[in-house]
Amino acid sequence: MQEKTLNPFEIAKSQLKMACDRLSVDPVVCEILSRPYKVMEVKTVEISSKK
Repeated sequence: MQEKTLNPFEIAKSQLKMACDRLSVDPVVCEILSRPYKVMEVKTVEISSKK
C-alpha cells in the first residue's frame, strides 16, 4: 500500500471545490479562485538563548 502525504494546498482546493458545488458557483469563478495570485511561505526557526 502506498502512503499518501497530506498537501495543505490540495486539501484547500478540494474544500473550495466542495463549497463551489454546494453554492452552485460558476465553474469559471471556482477555477479562478483555485489559483492563488500570491503565495506566502513560512518557516519556523528555533532561537537559542545565549546566557
